[in-house]
Amino acid sequence: MLLFTAFSQLAPASRDWFDTIVGVASALNSLVLLALVLVLVPAVWSFTQSLRQLRALLDRVYDDLKPLTNHANRIAANVDEITDSVRTEVTQMVQAVSKANQGINRAIASTERRLQEFGALVDVAQEEVERAFVSTAAAVEGVKAGAKAATSAEDDEADDLHGDDRDGVRAEQKGHPRVRARRKRRD
Repeated sequence: MLLFTAFSQLAPASRDWFDTIVGVASALNSLVLLALVLVLVPAVWSFTQSLRQLRALLDRVYDDLKPLTNHANRIAANVDEITDSVRTEVTQMVQAVSKANQGINRAIASTERRLQEFGALVDVAQEEVERAFVSTAAAVEGVKAGAKAATSAEDDEADDLHGDDRDGVRAEQKGHPRVRARRKRRD
């Protein structure tokens, strides 16, 4: 069995100038797009290769720097511990100095109070010594005056007995008080 197939072909439509411009623009667009693809695909490929190389380089640098960063982290941790230790020590020293300063201030205040008390005691003692000195001086002067008066009274009595006035002036005239001898008590 034979089958006949009928083909029908459409007759070409008439082309005007607009269809021609659209066809040429479409062909140019396809050519430019093909050129862009031909240029951009190798560029993108090259860019991805560069990115892979850069990533590999960064991985190597990271591997090289990893011990350094770990060491730097340990150093930073040590510095932090040292700083905390120093801060604690300084705080303890400040507290010790503050306590010592308070003790010194209390000792100074106590010493000042005791010095004031001692000064008052010295003033009282000085007054007592001055009084004793003045009393002693007065007593000595009194004893001297009494001894002188007693001596001159004996001389006057001796002069009266002998009728002899050595200076020619009597004791009453000299301006001295006449001291009489004490009478003995009869018990």
